[in-house]
Amino acid sequence: MTKKDDLQTVPNPLHQTELMVSSSLEDVALGALLSAEPGDSLPRLAARIIESETELLEYLTPEWQRQNVLRALRKQRAELSKREREKQMVFPEFEQQFDRIPLHVPTGNGRRVAKGKLTYTVARDYLAILHKRQQNDARYAQAKKMVGLLRKYSLKTKLITWAEVVAREAEKQPRGW
Repeated sequence: MTKKDDLQTVPNPLHQTELMVSSSLEDVALGALLSAEPGDSLPRLAARIIESETELLEYLTPEWQRQNVLRALRKQRAELSKREREKQMVFPEFEQQFDRIPLHVPTGNGRRVAKGKLTYTVARDYLAILHKRQQNDARYAQAKKMVGLLRKYSLKTKLITWAEVVAREAEKQPRGW
């Protein structure tokens, strides 16, 4: 057995402490985000956590505390945002087919349009942007499919939005899907 093998079998107490703190910190961060006032910034929430969780963070340097509290807050905020978006989905099975399309689509003139407010012409412009960039990937394929659906529905309703298309597709589904 080599010296290196000996080191790998000995548990690192510092690493175990770090894992335990990170896990607990995520729970604390989630609680702080859920109880935060509108307008509270992440650095302000981090400072409150560092002040109130002295026992949890006592063995860590101030820089590590700040960095990891902010990381836990960002991670939990992203998770909450993802859950909120999923709750707002009208027809998740259908909408997940278009998950590579950004929530705010560039229009080519420097502006962005929310995905739900896309019309056929704006979606067509977005497809052209992707084509110019030679992005023939999953995003391009999804944008092409989206443009096709918007075109089909826009023949009947000129300025139909993507959100309305999703709602109409959901209506086509049998009850209890």
